[in-house]
Parts: sequence; C-alpha cells; structure tokens
Amino acid sequence: MAPLISYFKLALNPGRGVLFFALRTIVAGLLCLYLAFIFDLEQPKWALMTVIIISLSLAGMALKRSFAQVLGTAAGAAMAVVLMALWQPPAGQRQPELHLGQACPAHPGTAAP
Repeated sequence: MAPLISYFKLALNPGRGVLFFALRTIVAGLLCLYLAFIFDLEQPKWALMTVIIISLSLAGMALKRSFAQVLGTAAGAAMAVVLMALWQPPAGQRQPELHLGQACPAHPGTAAP
C-alpha cells in the first residue's frame, strides 16, 4: 500500500522539473503545429504527434530518437522505391489506377472498355 500512496503523492505534486518539461513540450508542440499550418501541410496533426513522440526529458535521448526517426523514414522511402520498381504497371495503364485496381476491383479505372 505504501508504494501506491507514494505514487499518488508524486502524481498529485509533481516537481519543478516535471512541470518545466511539460511546459517546454507544450510550447514546442504548439510552435510545430503553427509551422505546419503556415506551410499548409496536408495533415498538420502529424507535426504535433512527432513532437510528442520525440519529447523526452533528456536532450541526448531526443537526439537519438530524432536520428532513429530520420533513418526509419529513409528506410521506408527506399523500400517504397524498391517495391515500385518491382511492380511495373501494364503498358498504357497509369500507376495510381493499378494500385487502386488491386485494392478495389470495382474501381472505374480498371473496368473493361
């Protein structure tokens, strides 16, 4: 019972460092969301989500997570290029219609003329 009581004491009375971290994360998230709206991104919510995912109390860990996110994005882009090179569309058919036709056979782009 004592660990539970100490947990609630900590949760109800956070320290100065915890409050500063929360304030810093909120300011960074709002700034990133503002920039996403300025640049007219298609889905600005992902800019805010990235700030929340990357935010850690240690700056070194944030740098490590940022680097991992860049590597993951690059690996995903490389995989997309490889997959697009492997599956070429038939002659005379545009690329988006091919993928929509595979996902939904009733798509008008794949219907017989």
